[in-house]
Amino acid sequence: DADPGQLPTVARQAARSLSLDHDGSGWPAVGERDPVIGRLQRAHDYLRPVCFYSAYEAATSFVIGQRISMRQSARVKERLRDLAGDRPTVDGRPYPAFPRPAKLLELEEIAGVSSNKATWLRGIAQAALEGRLDTETLRAMPRDDALAALQKLPGIGPWTAEAIRLRGCGMVDELPSSDEVSPRAVAALYGREPLDARAFERLADGWRPYRMWAVVLLRFSSSRETPIEP
Repeated sequence: DADPGQLPTVARQAARSLSLDHDGSGWPAVGERDPVIGRLQRAHDYLRPVCFYSAYEAATSFVIGQRISMRQSARVKERLRDLAGDRPTVDGRPYPAFPRPAKLLELEEIAGVSSNKATWLRGIAQAALEGRLDTETLRAMPRDDALAALQKLPGIGPWTAEAIRLRGCGMVDELPSSDEVSPRAVAALYGREPLDARAFERLADGWRPYRMWAVVLLRFSSSRETPIEP
């Protein structure tokens, strides 16, 4: 039941969310150069990252998820969808969506989160209305400029800013620098000693121009093959 005028926007969001907005024809070649990547690509059908539909959704999700379990975070988001989300339908079936920024601002209470988080979420919603969380703008900005802009938002530190850019904006050839888990996961799968930042970057050079896709594939595989402490 989508507004036909919104279909191009919906198509762009869907493609970005499924990492289909980039030419992936060179992705198998990374596995040909790197046997570990190649084995994992074949095992997981050449997995591409599934991203958030927007920087706004990523920011609210990461703030909600701070210091609580994934299950708790999912319950909070489900309550918000049911309470204030739009309900687009496909073949007559409703699919509640996370509240748009204006709707999130209208909520007097946000059950299941601390008062600080509730304040941060309203601040993020306000920033989105002001255009400071526009996905395409953040995506087009130089990395350091985008991260600096994101860290001006309430509740957003270095790790969260980087996660928003990588998984909310759908970046393809960047590496996380604030994430300590990814280098450990990579080291475990490659049978190496723990990697410092420089060693991680050197190894990742072989994954260009799909370094983020490779990191997601490695993290996904590691969680199934070699549990990594968070």
